[in-house]
Amino acid sequence: MIHSVTSLPSWKKKHDIGSPRLDTQHKEMLDAVYALHKAFQDGKDEHALGKMFQQLIKCTERHFAEEEQTMQAAGYPEFPKHKAEHDSLHQQVLDLQKRINAGKEVFNIEVIYFLRHWVMRHIINADKKYGTFLKHKGHGSGIDPV
Repeated sequence: MIHSVTSLPSWKKKHDIGSPRLDTQHKEMLDAVYALHKAFQDGKDEHALGKMFQQLIKCTERHFAEEEQTMQAAGYPEFPKHKAEHDSLHQQVLDLQKRINAGKEVFNIEVIYFLRHWVMRHIINADKKYGTFLKHKGHGSGIDPV
């Protein structure tokens, strides 16, 4: 069992997709996961971790809604696949939230690592494709299409 992760990768310019608003939201999501990780390592109780997790859920839901609206407005052809990834993660975090609400111990380093890994993998694999699509569609780097 992994008890700690001593070195979490930081956000780098190469992770940007070219939309300042969405890139900022990506950083906020990753920061929320890192804050949860630190609180876990500092020994915060399940209640405190649950409140932080709820903030992560809200941040993620807001981001997914904006990103999906932007993709639809731009006519992104892989929107259904991308939305399915969003829906899958959303369901997984809601399942964790149900366990928290039922008073079950949920947080461990594997859960936190999963959240960090999912956020980074989704940005690098799925969101970067979307950013490239926007650039080729003429939106260019630094312009938010919505």
